[in-house]
Amino acid sequence: NDANPPVAVTDTDENESWPTWAPDGRTIAFNRPVPNVGGEFYYLILANADGSNQRTIGGGSNPEWSPDGDSIATDVAG
Repeated sequence: NDANPPVAVTDTDENESWPTWAPDGRTIAFNRPVPNVGGEFYYLILANADGSNQRTIGGGSNPEWSPDGDSIATDVAG
């Protein structure tokens, strides 16, 4: 959509992946690789829609929001 072109919400050199929007559209969850662990391990990051207020809330990959937006399920390595 040309009226709302995509914008970057992070400015890191990391290979961030699996972005998914909260049902209310105000928060995005995504993964950031855990450095120096030798494998596919990811931090689960939440951020405001504009990329501000990034915070690590745990680990896991492929986040999926619950329909009410109160919780997030992830795949966990192990």
